Amino acid sequence: MSTNEGLLAIDAGTGSARALLFDTEGKLLAQAAREWHHQPVDGHPGGTTFDTDQGWQAVVDSIRDVLAQVEDVRVLGIAPSSMREGFVLYDGAGKELWACPNTDGRARQEADDLVREGIADEIYRLSGDWVSITAPARMRWIARHQPEVLQQARHLGMLSDWVATKLSGEYVTDPSCGSSSALFDIAERSW
Repeated sequence: MSTNEGLLAIDAGTGSARALLFDTEGKLLAQAAREWHHQPVDGHPGGTTFDTDQGWQAVVDSIRDVLAQVEDVRVLGIAPSSMREGFVLYDGAGKELWACPNTDGRARQEADDLVREGIADEIYRLSGDWVSITAPARMRWIARHQPEVLQQARHLGMLSDWVATKLSGEYVTDPSCGSSSALFDIAERSW
């Protein structure tokens, strides 16, 4: 009985969850995807939400589809990636409270405020990402429109971090994705 060894990539992309299995030489062995759609936010033009329950089911289903394509596979490692700027807020027990995809545009006013107040340039200097669809503007939006969510929030993770947290139970980030929050100092590699 031979066992295939592989590396699993999981992408929480803008339009779908994708799973790709590579052998240790980098050859693609299998791939699968499950589409998802982001619901609009009533009363907030351009606002969209990320449904973590449906999203996780799409991730799980794409992984199952990939693993069903390759017999006797032993996954050596998993690497999540995602659409940049989408994130999840968790409460102290690890329950997802609020999530948005990168397409969420409801914090336009808050982003304009950050620019007008001179804060946007400092955010860019530290994080290397602009404020138009990043966490600082969205956190201000939450504070203005859903303050109870912000009061309960204890952890923030980008969507790739959300995949890693669902798989491991740990709150972690990859600097390349963490920086897209505009809350991560890329020089210090810390929040």
